[in-house]
Amino acid sequence: MVVVSILPGRFADMAQDIGIPARYGIAQAVGDTVGPGGFVRALRAIPMLAEIGRAIGEHAPGAHVCNLTNPMSVLTGALHAACPGIRAWGECHEVTKLRKQVAWIANRAAGAPIFTHRDVEANVLGINHFTFADRISLKGRDMLPAYRAFAAEHGASGWVAAEPDPADEHERYFGDRSKVKFDLFRRFGIPAAAGDRHLAEFLPATDYLGDPGGWSFGLTPVEYREREQAQKRAAAEALAAGGSLPAALFRRGCGRARGTSRRPDAAPRHGRRLHPGLRHGGAGLMRLDPFYLITGTAAELERLVPLGVKLVQLRAKDMETPELRRQIARSRDVCARHGAQLVVNDYWELALDLDCDAVHLGQEDMDTADFAALRRAGIRFGLSTHDEAELDRALSQDPAYVALGPVYPTLLKKMKWGPQGLERVTRWKAMAGRVPLVGIGGLTIERLPGLFAAGADSAAVVTDIQRAPDLRTARIRPWPARRRSKRAGCLSNLRAPRPARLRKTMKPNAQIQPADSRYE
Repeated sequence: MVVVSILPGRFADMAQDIGIPARYGIAQAVGDTVGPGGFVRALRAIPMLAEIGRAIGEHAPGAHVCNLTNPMSVLTGALHAACPGIRAWGECHEVTKLRKQVAWIANRAAGAPIFTHRDVEANVLGINHFTFADRISLKGRDMLPAYRAFAAEHGASGWVAAEPDPADEHERYFGDRSKVKFDLFRRFGIPAAAGDRHLAEFLPATDYLGDPGGWSFGLTPVEYREREQAQKRAAAEALAAGGSLPAALFRRGCGRARGTSRRPDAAPRHGRRLHPGLRHGGAGLMRLDPFYLITGTAAELERLVPLGVKLVQLRAKDMETPELRRQIARSRDVCARHGAQLVVNDYWELALDLDCDAVHLGQEDMDTADFAALRRAGIRFGLSTHDEAELDRALSQDPAYVALGPVYPTLLKKMKWGPQGLERVTRWKAMAGRVPLVGIGGLTIERLPGLFAAGADSAAVVTDIQRAPDLRTARIRPWPARRRSKRAGCLSNLRAPRPARLRKTMKPNAQIQPADSRYE
């Protein structure tokens, strides 16, 4: 994991980004995302992010890269443009403000402090700092009606959970009363999910920026940022000398929540979201579930995934494109709710369009698939193989996994290849190395020990489940229970293509400083 959190240049540079436009009547509340300040900051930061990305490609090519630096969407996009295949996304804490409001609404209704923002799930749309939520739920309950009433109740006066100390300079410059959020909800019918200072900068100045006092948010002065930066440096030096951290600075630095969520399983990401198996597997690794279910419809998937399935492929056939889109989107949402990973068979373009995690492609699909587009989007792909030439071709694309089949005789479809057998599974694993190997074809629960002993990481199951008369009870329940106990054996490398190695690393005189993105 590589975390990128820098201040591009100095606060003195940022002062010019804000001060020069101000002399011409252009107000900026923050000046780090849009407007003149965001534009000039991006010009400074893009070369830095590109060089950081290239250095990651040289020294940590398989790492996942979390960008915390603003302008978030622009810089995350620049990382992908400069370093195709990089596993980068952006994260921001702003959505937490909306989630805290919703938890407060629920606690008021319950009459007790039962819920926190971590109980609130929000589906976030838009780009960083101009985000909206079209779905908000708490413990499965739709909270949009309650939020609508809350926004109407406080639209004119604004709202804070507790009145701040008037002497709190930080709150004066960084806090707000959600008046802009409530007004945007009134205007557009969808809750805004960022701080008022950021939201205001995306709208015409006459909407909000022209009257920050009336809308109860501050224009954050760079002078304050410089002063607080000096205080933090002094505190750090005191700590290094054996002193203690001032209590007030500690409360400001550590007491503001940073967690935020775009989906039930992930934070709002301005690159690709990551499946839980990736997050817990470690940098460059993925937890490949030993039970890999293949099903033909979203309806079947909806019945089976809640029974414990964690890895499922949607192999939809003979459908028109509109119906395929509905099937994939429905399957994607079911898997997200249950913490399962969805793999879309064949239809890689729809997977791109519908923001899916992974696709599975056959050898013929490889002729037309845009692997560069899949890598840029962070979509992982598994590839079918049946002979050594196909395996060599598949491994040259650096896939998320390779599949070998049929291991045993299969009733699913006629194939020109005979049963591969367990000896070939062992040979395939030796050639694939750390790339995970999926066995498919004629697999039953009774055949699992032999398959795994031969070296397969996962067993793809089709016929044993599909031919059962009752999908819910006949054969599905025993499969998840028969997962191998040593889960660490399922960790498999998902290496991104290595960019060309560099002859140099970061320039020693680059103007990059550590940044506390909480203040951006």
